[in-house]
Amino acid sequence: MLPAYDPDNNIGAVDRVRFAMMHNRMEALHADEREQYNRWCQIDDWFRSKRFVNDQGKEEVVVGRRKIRNLVMVKYKVSWDTAERAIQNAIKLFTPADDEKEYKRSVYLEDLEQKAEEAAGAGEYGAYASIMKLAGDWRKFDKEPVEEQLDKFQAFQFIIEYNPEAIGLKTIENKDQIFARWQKRKATEKMALDAEEVEYDDI
Repeated sequence: MLPAYDPDNNIGAVDRVRFAMMHNRMEALHADEREQYNRWCQIDDWFRSKRFVNDQGKEEVVVGRRKIRNLVMVKYKVSWDTAERAIQNAIKLFTPADDEKEYKRSVYLEDLEQKAEEAAGAGEYGAYASIMKLAGDWRKFDKEPVEEQLDKFQAFQFIIEYNPEAIGLKTIENKDQIFARWQKRKATEKMALDAEEVEYDDI
């Protein structure tokens, strides 16, 4: 189910938007949530493209969180706190895992691969190979899967010896002989149960 909408609490906004995205229910969001979503998409685009078009129609470079925060404040006419929270929510929404480093790594990798394609299109195949090698190193393609190492604690084998006398219980004397007699009796009973009953015809 779509999480409940609370206009006074923005903490669950990302969860609601993510749910709506995953289940193709964007129409179920409120107008201000869709506005937030569009803002987060713009922030994500600025992170990835590192470009924006200013009021004069000129393209400028966007590098660093401070620059993006200032852009959010100017474009959407919001406070520093609201802009920062929007950036955090955008990262949370578009991060492949709950790790900001993973988000930024994916941004840089996309940028690298785009530059590699541009180099190949320009006939710079040496540059293409170098960039793709760097992207492969970042993706750790050359690393073999690490086998799970058993923890040292798992190597211990606990041997528990049953000793009633250690906890104050008394044992019977000659327990070994009694156990042997009991074992023999059990074996005899089992043999009797397993034996076939033979009937002889009268001659």
